[in-house]
Amino acid sequence: PKLNLPFLLPFFSLFPLRKKTYDVSLYKRGDLLEVSRTLFIHFGIYLGEGRVAHFIPDILPVFTKEKSIVEQMVTNERLILGVLAKAASVRVDSLADFAYGDCIQVNKMDSMVSVQPLNGEEVARRAEKLIGSFSYSLLWHNCEHYVMYCRYGVAFSVQTFQVRKQKRWRPNNSNYEYDSLVHFEFLICVCVVNFSKLRYIFNAKKIKILRKLPLNLSKYSP
Repeated sequence: PKLNLPFLLPFFSLFPLRKKTYDVSLYKRGDLLEVSRTLFIHFGIYLGEGRVAHFIPDILPVFTKEKSIVEQMVTNERLILGVLAKAASVRVDSLADFAYGDCIQVNKMDSMVSVQPLNGEEVARRAEKLIGSFSYSLLWHNCEHYVMYCRYGVAFSVQTFQVRKQKRWRPNNSNYEYDSLVHFEFLICVCVVNFSKLRYIFNAKKIKILRKLPLNLSKYSP
């Protein structure tokens, strides 16, 4: 179904992009890039010439296929609603649109995992091959699974591993029901918690987890 886009678009533009430029000489084809965005860390693969492939939730394709609208930068509002609708795609954006005004960290995962990254050209080739629409899951199929598969050959998410490990969750029907509960809780957080404070708390927990966890990606392959 299509909704009245003139009615929707102002909502998706409530918070304008913080303009920032990025030096493309700092990045190589196949680099794994990460930025802080909304309530979690967002990841992408650098393709060269200022382009980034990333798996990002987006609500607008649910309502329209018009490229001139969908290809615009995915705002945080579009992203959050896309998470709830489990609608996402691997798309190619500029560095600025990918980073959404935040600082970019490069290949930080290389020092945190126990496998060697693939050749940069192979990483980029994998990233490009998967461009298109996919369903989204906060626990089982997110942007981190995508980049880890591209760079290391194993789909894995550090951000969700500890949650899954605590309850020994596996991807079956009952767990997908829980995944829906996670989406609901995510919406509540968006509504009632200050974004900057929650981002700070989450990043602090993530660093602690990564320091404690010696990752062997092949062991945790889905």
